[in-house]
Amino acid sequence: MGKKILFWPDVYKEQGHWLPTFVWARELLNRGNQVAYMGILDCRALVKSFDENVQYHEIFRELYPLGYTDESQTTPQGRWKPEHVLRIANGDLDFIFNGNDRPDVLVSGYFTSLESLLIHRKYGVKVIISTTYLRHPENDPAMRAIQNLMAFIDSMKKGIFAFVWNNFSDYAEQRKETVYDEFVKPLTTFHELIPCPKEFDYQHYVHGPLVHYVEPCITPLLDDVTNDNNLVANSQTDDVEAYWNDFLNQHNNIIFATAGSQILDYGEKPKHMFEELVRMMDAPQMQGCHLLLSVGEKLLRTTEWKLPDNVTVAGWVPQRLILSSPKIYCAFIHGGLATIKECIYKGVDFVIAPMGKDQLDNALRLRENGIDNMLDVETSFTDCYLYAINKVKTDFRIRKNLARLKKVFEASEEKLEGVGIIEGVANSTIL
Repeated sequence: MGKKILFWPDVYKEQGHWLPTFVWARELLNRGNQVAYMGILDCRALVKSFDENVQYHEIFRELYPLGYTDESQTTPQGRWKPEHVLRIANGDLDFIFNGNDRPDVLVSGYFTSLESLLIHRKYGVKVIISTTYLRHPENDPAMRAIQNLMAFIDSMKKGIFAFVWNNFSDYAEQRKETVYDEFVKPLTTFHELIPCPKEFDYQHYVHGPLVHYVEPCITPLLDDVTNDNNLVANSQTDDVEAYWNDFLNQHNNIIFATAGSQILDYGEKPKHMFEELVRMMDAPQMQGCHLLLSVGEKLLRTTEWKLPDNVTVAGWVPQRLILSSPKIYCAFIHGGLATIKECIYKGVDFVIAPMGKDQLDNALRLRENGIDNMLDVETSFTDCYLYAINKVKTDFRIRKNLARLKKVFEASEEKLEGVGIIEGVANSTIL
C-alpha cells in the first residue's frame, strides 16, 4: 500500500520553491502513493493548477489572507511573520498531523526549516528538506533555523524553547552555550534534496551524506496560474490559452524577459531592464524579432507602457510554454535557479541579469561552467543588451557548454532519484 506524502514547500507563494515538488508529487502518485499539500490561501491555486484532485490543507488563514504575498508586502523581510511559528507550537496544525490521516513523511522547504523542526518535535513526523537553491555547505537547515530564532524577541524565543523544555529557564542557565545547537539538532538528521545536478554547482562544495543532488525537476505545463492571467498591456482577453497559442502562431524569433515571481523584491532593477529592452527593439537588427516581457501584475498596472509593434508586455506569461516553443530566440532572466534550469533543459540561449538573492552566485556558477552570459542590470543600456544577445547566439564556447549541461540535466531528470529517497524515508521506521 502506498504512503501518505505531505508537501509544504514554503510559507509564501515563492513559485521557485513550489514548482519542483510537482515533479516528485506526480511520480509519487503514479507509484500509488497519496499526496497532499498544505499552505496559505495564496498557494492553493498554484497547487490546484498542478492537480485539481490533490488535497490542499489551508493554514494560518487569519495571519495570511488571500492576496497577502502579492498585495500586503513587497519585501521578503516584510512578508515574514514569526507568529505562525508559535501557532505551530500551540497546536494550530493538529488537524493535519493528529489522527489516522497523518502523513508518513513531510517534504518541507529549506526556508521552513524551523517550522519543520517544530512539527517533527511536536508530532514525531519524519521530515525531508527540499532546498531549491544552491546553498553553501555551512548554511544547512539547522543554521537556517538558528538564524530565524536569533531574529525573535526574547519572549518568543523562550516560548519556543519551552515547547521542548518545560523547565527551560533552569535548562538555559545550565547550558547557555549549547541551547541553540541542541534545539535544532534533529535538522541535522533529515535527508535534504537539492533539485539540481551536482555538475552545475561549485565542485569544491562538499555536503554531508544526507544531502542529495537529484533530478532538476523541470515543471510540466500547468493548467492555470495563480495570478490575474488575463492581464496583457493594451489588451484584455478571457480565453488565456487561446491568447498565448495565437501569440506563438503570430510571432517568430521571440525574445523573452522575466524577473521572476517576486519581482517587487528587486526595487527599480527590473523596470530598468524592461525599459532598456523596449528601447533595444528599435534597433535595425531587432526588426525580425518580437520582445515578450513578463513584468508582474503591479508593474503592468502602474507603468504607462508605450510599445512599438514588436513588443508585448504581460503581467503573467506561461513561461514553460514560451521556453518550450521553437519560436524562442533568446531569454533575459534574473537568475533564479528554477528559470536557469528551464533554459538549460529546453536548450534556450539566455542572458542572466542578476538582481538579488542567490542570482549573482548562480551567474558565477554559469561562468565556472564556461558560460559567460552575465549582464550588469544596473549599468547596462540598450547597446549592452544587443551585445549580450549576439554573444550568446554566436559564442562557440557558450553554446558548447550549454549543450553539455543540457545532456546532464536530461539524464538526471530520467533517474528520479529524489522520488526514490522520498519513498525510502516514508517506508522507513526510523524518525
